[in-house]
This record gives sequence, structure tokens and C-alpha cells, in this order.
Amino acid sequence: MRYIKLFESFEDDLLEFTQVHLAYLVDDGFEINQHLTHNYFSERKKISIVKRSGFSWEEITDRFSPYIYMLNKEYNILEVVFHQSGGRQHQYDTRKDIEELVSGEADQYLTNKIYWMITIIVKK
Repeated sequence: MRYIKLFESFEDDLLEFTQVHLAYLVDDGFEINQHLTHNYFSERKKISIVKRSGFSWEEITDRFSPYIYMLNKEYNILEVVFHQSGGRQHQYDTRKDIEELVSGEADQYLTNKIYWMITIIVKK
């Protein structure tokens, strides 16, 4: 039971953390979803930030950059994927990649493109 309660706390805390830090994006028509990803060794959560009509990096950077910075301090980010239509994506899944995204160095690769979803996988 102790581990179930610990996981529920992680799940609730992460959703609240995301909703608070991305409230302005939700006001602008973004949807935020959270799902459990199955892994035998650790509990992971997948956060999806979706705007079906599409969005650019320039549109969200002022809100998303502080969020990803704070998320990285509170949780262990395992992967961040920016999804474009047509199946193209920009994936950040190494520690170096995540640090570049958090520091702003990855901005040059994300600008001038239209995305429809960002997925983030974290563990506590």
C-alpha cells in the first residue's frame, strides 16, 4: 500500500505542477493530458501538450521554457519529443539533449516549424 500511495502522490503532484506552470497555454487552447507508461523498473508518466490546430516554438517558448526548466529541477526528464504533422519529430532523449533544451541552446532547431504536440516522459 505504501508504494501505491507514493505513486498516487507522484501522479497528482505532476499533474498539478504541469497545470499550474502551463495555465496560460491552456487558456490559449492547448490540452494537457497525463498517462502512465508501463515499465517494470520504475514508474513513469507521459505528459502530452496538444494543440490540434498547430503551434510554433515562438508561440510557446515564453511559457514552455520556464516550465521545462522547473520540471527538470523537480523530476527526472527522460524524453521530450516535439511532433510535427506528417510524422516528423524532434526528440531530446539524452541528458545532453535535455540540458540543451532547458538552457535554450536547442531553440535554433525548433524555430520556424509548426508542431501539434509535445510529449514529455518523466520519473520521480
